[in-house]
Amino acid sequence: MAKKIKLSYDPKWAQANSKEEYGYVQTVVKGLRSRFKDRFGLVSIDKYSCEVVIDIIMDDDMLGQWLLMTLRGISNPEGMIGALRFEFLPYDSKAEPFIALPWEEEKKQPPVQAAPPAVTPPQAPPASTHEKSDTPLEVSQAADDGDKKPSEPTWRPAYTDTGKSGSSPDDKAASRDNSVQKVLDSISELIGCEEFKALSREIALIAPEIIKRRTYDSFVSQRYLFSIGMGSGLTKYLENLAALIGACKLCPIDKKTPVLEITPAIPKGDDVYVPFPNLFGQLGGKYSDENCKVICIDISAWISKLNSPEFTEILWYVSNELKQQIVVFRIPFVENDVLNKVKRAISNVLQIRELTFVPLTTDEIKSYAQQLVAQKGFTVNNDAWEVFGARIREEKSDGKFYEFRTILKVVSEMLYIKQLYNAKNSIDDSNIKKCEIESLSSYKPDNRSGMEMLDDLIGVEKLKERIEEMVAQITFALQNKSVQSPCIHMRFVGNPGTGKTTIARILGKILQEHGVLRNGNFYEYKGRDFCGRYIGETAPKTSAMCRDAYGSVLFIDEAYSLYNGEDDSRDYGKEAIDTMVAEMENHRNDMVIIMAGYPDDMKRLMKANSGLASRMPYTLEFPNYSREQLFEIFMQMVKRSFTYEDALTEAACDYFMALPDAYLNTKEFGNARFVRNLYERTWAKTAMRRMLSKNPGLPMSREDFVHACSESEFANALRDASAAKKPMGFDV
Repeated sequence: MAKKIKLSYDPKWAQANSKEEYGYVQTVVKGLRSRFKDRFGLVSIDKYSCEVVIDIIMDDDMLGQWLLMTLRGISNPEGMIGALRFEFLPYDSKAEPFIALPWEEEKKQPPVQAAPPAVTPPQAPPASTHEKSDTPLEVSQAADDGDKKPSEPTWRPAYTDTGKSGSSPDDKAASRDNSVQKVLDSISELIGCEEFKALSREIALIAPEIIKRRTYDSFVSQRYLFSIGMGSGLTKYLENLAALIGACKLCPIDKKTPVLEITPAIPKGDDVYVPFPNLFGQLGGKYSDENCKVICIDISAWISKLNSPEFTEILWYVSNELKQQIVVFRIPFVENDVLNKVKRAISNVLQIRELTFVPLTTDEIKSYAQQLVAQKGFTVNNDAWEVFGARIREEKSDGKFYEFRTILKVVSEMLYIKQLYNAKNSIDDSNIKKCEIESLSSYKPDNRSGMEMLDDLIGVEKLKERIEEMVAQITFALQNKSVQSPCIHMRFVGNPGTGKTTIARILGKILQEHGVLRNGNFYEYKGRDFCGRYIGETAPKTSAMCRDAYGSVLFIDEAYSLYNGEDDSRDYGKEAIDTMVAEMENHRNDMVIIMAGYPDDMKRLMKANSGLASRMPYTLEFPNYSREQLFEIFMQMVKRSFTYEDALTEAACDYFMALPDAYLNTKEFGNARFVRNLYERTWAKTAMRRMLSKNPGLPMSREDFVHACSESEFANALRDASAAKKPMGFDV
């Protein structure tokens, strides 16, 4: 039985995309003919439509059944699939099963008029046009008097470079070896990526054997699975892979565009996925049989759909249509179980080799930055790297650190700041010093001891006593091996703006001063920052964030957001907590994890894992500030940076003493954050007066404070707690 199918376009869409629709018809028809081969016949084709006939055996033709069900199920009530319409028409016998497609006709040469026969002496028969050439890139050419042009070259996997004219085989081999070594040297200079380096050496080692035995198919048929994070150098690795394959003469790599990266769209709702328009639309016309590319297919969004028929269709498309291309599948950096699951799914159809690209360590980040700086002719003092490290920690604080891209961004900014410093001070110096780039990071180191910094805080007397007790216990346990060392992870419980972040930062410095922590750095995240976007991404992401904090403090604000209750089994937060519990146990003496949040929410969080509460034995409670303490905090901020009128002190005291209990006791009240917001609005008024009067020495006035208090956020605080807005700001 046969079915006739008509493919056409919405005329409005076709007019708006006049340069694209013809190629789209080509790719779809080409894909159908490739799949159905001799069962395919073309009836007609024009710019916007075509009719094809496909013989389908209704009883046991699984491929044909798939086509019928897909085309019928994929279309909307109007028979449209996007801008493409599929119609089943009555079958007739007009189809020509082996008709060439129009775009193939263009390649054919016009017939050559035969010249009158000439009388010539008998000659030996010409060499067979099918005889194998020593050159793997073969061109079939008729052995005649030269009137006919050679046909289109057809690439075969057996590819070697002919080298310069007159070169001996030894010269060609030496040239190839030099090219390969140059690429290998470039790859060896890359930071990290040990598995990729091992693969590169393996390819260079096996290439001569493949060329010798002409087993190119065995190489090209191997596909790769890269488990690599965003911004971790994927494009660079793909380009190096293409360069290496080209240097080894294993494939004729396209020199203009050696790498092509695509992302197959995932079906939405009840949509039926058809790989031909989806992948052909992204690949059509961008590769050919004469050139080889490294094609990277990002299947991150397909991790949860590995067993779907749509994903299997992608694999079959790669198997059937990309036989002569180097194909790399890309997924995020995921845990081994998920990586193996993806590998098994792909290996059902394709030969696959997986590579994992582990996130950069702190030392590797610095090494890459040193490379970038050296390339520009600069050097960096050791103390200046402290500023760079602080900026990197800030970049990581939202859980979205894009490795090489972020490092390049920070280094570029550091070099700009240095050169601006040189220009302003009329100096010619390529050595970057700490004092020159302090603006690179918002964190300014404090030369005081941790306890001195603690003494300067307001309203933390009880907290200070608790911290001193904790530090004494931890220090004693480390110094006396007869005493079991306690876990040093903690819970900070309190409302917003009560100083949790500030105390955590100071605590890291105190523990470093007492020899408990190696580094004493401070890594701050929100709870949801640990969650990945895809299945299997959360655990390795959490482990990498913990690894950065070894020897330091890992502070997790709003930690309760990781746990939504027992019923939310699909939430990635639970996976992050389970990973953290393992890290707490494995690094109980080398890292401090502090989880912070509201009292009730933190109690609920402890139920997320049976071992969580026992691994966080220390709990610090942060009470709300009193009215007097809020006023004292405000005046402390003012005294640090401004001179002020006496009337300002009186106005500020009156304001804070008038704050109603109903407002102070709400869960949304920001405590010191509220104070900082008011302080910033006040000095903004002072700065404006100074600019308008051109007098930089004007003191902060009562009027500045009154104008700031008139803004709705602060005025509502005195009126009605229910009308107050949630304050915004940061810890002091």
